[in-house]
Amino acid sequence: MFLWVGLKVRIAVRRFFSIAFAGIVIGLANQPDVAAQDSGAALSLEQAQARSARVSDVAYHFEVRLDSELPDYVGSVRAQFELSDVNSDLTLDFAGGAVRAVLINGVEAVVFYDGYRVTLPAGSLVVGANEVEVGFSRPYSTDGTGLYRFVDPEDDRSYLFSDFEPFNQNRLFPSFDQPNLKARYSTRVTAPSEWVVVSITSESEITESGDERTWVFPASLPISTYVYALHAGEYEVWESRSGEIPLR
Repeated sequence: MFLWVGLKVRIAVRRFFSIAFAGIVIGLANQPDVAAQDSGAALSLEQAQARSARVSDVAYHFEVRLDSELPDYVGSVRAQFELSDVNSDLTLDFAGGAVRAVLINGVEAVVFYDGYRVTLPAGSLVVGANEVEVGFSRPYSTDGTGLYRFVDPEDDRSYLFSDFEPFNQNRLFPSFDQPNLKARYSTRVTAPSEWVVVSITSESEITESGDERTWVFPASLPISTYVYALHAGEYEVWESRSGEIPLR
């Protein structure tokens, strides 16, 4: 079931496939060669069409540790998908992070990461069901896209929220970041114990250990990458219902 969050979890129905595919550019700070940066970050229509012709039945299992002080967050994602052929390499979109380790179908793999995409070698993939696990880290966003961490000058507390439209979900974790490759998302977040964590499904479990709590969110229905959401911090929460639809 989906949750609506006061901090504008925008689940909008938009006809923007042409925008998302036709050369969307992610702006990364402190990159000296702007032209090269833009060229590397863009996802062309041809690339998106070629990938969607090969990949289907996608699911992401995302785990992350969040805090209010460290510059980076550390996480992992396990991507499960069906692949129609192994005639060429396959890419996952991931802008501005660091790739720590990759397992492809249970085997440690050497992959190429150019700061924008993780290239999975064709020789490590199989026709049919595949599973790719990527351990990574990434700085919290400072420009409002991806996973943004804001310190409120009024109370000196940290508030995290996400904004993934139109091509910024790959600034959270490695994924096939195009809206026609819909996926099921399950999420596990470890955060300070005083924080509230919100994602796109209702949490199924919260466990406490010391000054941290771990929030578990079960798998969503298949959704486009930009619709996924993650928020964390000392938020106030109000709950209600509209008929059978839970509101938060």
